[in-house]
Amino acid sequence: MPVEPATRSPWNWPAPWSVALGIVISVVVLYVLRRHFIDLPLERDESAYAYLGKRLLEGEVPYRDFYEMKPPLLFASYAALIALFGYSATGLHWAALALGFWNSVWVYAIGARFFGYFYGFVASLGFVLLIANPYTTAMIAESELVLLALVLPGLYCLLRWDYAQNAGNPKNGWWLFACGFLLACGVLVRQTGIFFFGLVVALPVFVFFRQQTRSIPNLLKWAAWAAAGAVIPAVGTVLWIKSLGVWDEFWFWNVEYGSTYASALRREVWMSAFDLAISTVSRSAEWYWILAGLGLLALLTPRLPGRYRLTLALLALLSFWAITPGKRFYNHYWLQLMPALALLIAAFFYHTEQSIARAIPRTNWRPVMAGLMAVLLLAPVARNSPTLFKGDHDSILRTIFPGNPYPEDKVLSQFISERIQPEDRIAILGSEPQYYVYLNKKAPSKHFYMAFTMRPIPQSEGWQQEALDSIIHQKPRFIVFNFVEYSWMPKKDSKMILYNGAYRFTRENYRPVAWADMLSMSETKYVLNETEALRYMPGGKRYVTVYERNDEALQTQ
Repeated sequence: MPVEPATRSPWNWPAPWSVALGIVISVVVLYVLRRHFIDLPLERDESAYAYLGKRLLEGEVPYRDFYEMKPPLLFASYAALIALFGYSATGLHWAALALGFWNSVWVYAIGARFFGYFYGFVASLGFVLLIANPYTTAMIAESELVLLALVLPGLYCLLRWDYAQNAGNPKNGWWLFACGFLLACGVLVRQTGIFFFGLVVALPVFVFFRQQTRSIPNLLKWAAWAAAGAVIPAVGTVLWIKSLGVWDEFWFWNVEYGSTYASALRREVWMSAFDLAISTVSRSAEWYWILAGLGLLALLTPRLPGRYRLTLALLALLSFWAITPGKRFYNHYWLQLMPALALLIAAFFYHTEQSIARAIPRTNWRPVMAGLMAVLLLAPVARNSPTLFKGDHDSILRTIFPGNPYPEDKVLSQFISERIQPEDRIAILGSEPQYYVYLNKKAPSKHFYMAFTMRPIPQSEGWQQEALDSIIHQKPRFIVFNFVEYSWMPKKDSKMILYNGAYRFTRENYRPVAWADMLSMSETKYVLNETEALRYMPGGKRYVTVYERNDEALQTQ
């Protein structure tokens, strides 16, 4: 019987030492390449999820006191992350780095099952280099990183089950149970995790047809093990939501509202979004994508067992499908594809060594491959070292998120933090929860992410009025008004009750004390002097204004 690739150790070292060395190298490389981005300004989504985690930690009820169109394990995950790393920009980016560490270890483990320890390390290093590229947004605490933290160990469990089956040990259903459990937890973080269940269906079916004696009861038993694992987190979540009395709200946000959001865009819109995303996410990493493409072609040759080639090809396909719902193709969606790309890079090098060894036998080609791998994988790092080690945070964010005020939010939050008192309230008009994280403040209402209220659905008018009433009633000391379309995301038929009413209330009762005038995609003028701010007229199409309450105006009403 042939030896499984995963049992071979590189350089004839004991397996534990080779695995430990590979993991340490990957972790060190990731830290060195990512430490420059720990102080990156906050992005909108990571801030929203952290804010929701904070609300959960403080005892508020999901979907009633706060909401998002994501499953509830997302809130619990971010509650755990901020409990461990802190409720701050630095804490969130340390959390993102820790998730990168964790995911790289599981890419190593999966790669080792496919190709052996050495090429498991190659896969891990490839993954690290892919996510070290800031344009993949992996330096931001995105929900896709949390999803992968559950999906990758789940897929490893599936491969362990397959290995045991191939080794003649059929009594290993617990691996399928663990796989189903972890993948279901992933779905409860982010709905796109459902795509990875395709492997849980395909691999057992492939094993079934590969067997000489095909047993339908065995196939049903395998399905039952995986389903039993998946049912536990699903039932636990239902019971939790039911016990909180928010089932209808949970269903609305995760199914009804989620389905309207995921409805496809017009063809010309999504094609433009795809072109922009692929050009940005592969920026400075084109060579890795080429190597992954060559690895995909290598799967057409019989250098790997058929079930491994099937699994890798299907993983790449399912990972891409996970990006496509709604056809918005945001950069962070592509993080779901990075493990598959890294494994395909390893497949290319593995195929190359096997082909050379077949053509020229009785020679140890591993040192040659190690040198070739080092040159091909590390050359882009040297070429892009100015960005990786000294890259300007603001320009990187403006490239990834053109037109969004993330650098401006950090500057204005610092301005406010020097003036706000612990008892003061603040309202952010738009969808910029970064301020609530920077300042550790709570929004006036559950509608902290106001883009949700702009979708033309029957509930939006009531939501907007509720948010407006909360601001008028609380009269926060500071109001930050975002005159940025990406912050509001209005549609053609959106109600404008909140926008117009809040603007009127602010202009009548508040005075401008600071501006961030986005004159172009690369230039912002800051006005942080209150005297000048009173007279300032913005010159850009997008700008953010900080208003402070005018108590005299309110007293005259």
